[in-house]
Amino acid sequence: MLLGASVRFLSGQQTVDHASVSGRVTDPSGAVIQGAQVSVRNADTNAVSSAETDRDGRFRFSYLQVGRYLLTVSHPGFASASQSLTLTVGSSFEIPVSLGLVTKSTNLTVTAEAAVLEAARSQIAGTVQQAEIRSLPLNGRNLLDVALLIPGVSPTNTGANQLFAETAASPGQGISIDSQRNLSNSFVVDGLSDNDDASGLTGAFYGLDIVNEFQVVTSGGQAEFGRALGGYVNIVTKSGTNSLHGDAYGYLRNQRFDAA
Repeated sequence: MLLGASVRFLSGQQTVDHASVSGRVTDPSGAVIQGAQVSVRNADTNAVSSAETDRDGRFRFSYLQVGRYLLTVSHPGFASASQSLTLTVGSSFEIPVSLGLVTKSTNLTVTAEAAVLEAARSQIAGTVQQAEIRSLPLNGRNLLDVALLIPGVSPTNTGANQLFAETAASPGQGISIDSQRNLSNSFVVDGLSDNDDASGLTGAFYGLDIVNEFQVVTSGGQAEFGRALGGYVNIVTKSGTNSLHGDAYGYLRNQRFDAA
């Protein structure tokens, strides 16, 4: 019984900080294709996950790490198809795939990344990706300042909204999501709750250098999030890749740059 409870907890934990891809494979007439080989390859790590379509022509990949992927579908007698995808934290995409009849080893490859509508969920959310975190100039390099880019998110006076006086683990001010109090928000880091319930901030300070991307759910969050009347800040930290990488930054405060 204890083992079963642990497994269910892990499944719920992995749902919020990963992404999923599902879809249906059909032929040119619209009939489903059973037994098609489907694979997704992570462009950063080259890790590959494979599946086979069921009798309804459906496939599903759960618990995929966020990042860039190549989806490939093949079946004997049909031209293979592939498409580039960018999976963001907490996303769930439905990808319909139509395989054409094979004509002299014809393959269909989508080189440009097509816009994919996340129709599998009804939540309202915004995602801040690595390019924005890395490129935007931030005084103080505070993650919550970037969250203000999401519609419905505004700053609050954290000191005036604390339950009791204390020094918060995270510097800066709290955020209000859809006009709710900052104490009504919930922070999730890599699938685990990380909340300072007195200040309405994260329980630890996360520098921009360790954050891969994060999602702000303003309405209709998954049941796995729980506990919050406001919104959810879903943070995913960086993981390893096949190439060496790093960051460097500095501060320069000089009177010559001050306004006269």
